[in-house]
Amino acid sequence: MIEKSMDNRSHRPGGIPLLIVHYTLRLLQLICALATIVIWGGDIQSARNSNNTIHSDWVFSVIISSLSLIVTIIWMVPQITHWRFFFVDGALSGFWLIVFAIWGRK
Repeated sequence: MIEKSMDNRSHRPGGIPLLIVHYTLRLLQLICALATIVIWGGDIQSARNSNNTIHSDWVFSVIISSLSLIVTIIWMVPQITHWRFFFVDGALSGFWLIVFAIWGRK
């Protein structure tokens, strides 16, 4: 029987401590996205039920939160190398800053 050598396998840079930090930050991102979807999604639904206009700020917040939720769930899978797609995280961070700026001025 042939034994596989473990010497040529690459390990995650930073080891276990960086992995814990990574999953902690992704979990916080997931919680923030879910909270935003629940809060502003409820406002959108109540506006629809009372035949009021739906603010574009609410829709933008829910869309960005949904995209962030999808990306977070995908990148929490250990086999997916997400570091090559750092620009997606950068774009989502920029959109989150816009969301916080919109709601900070109100």
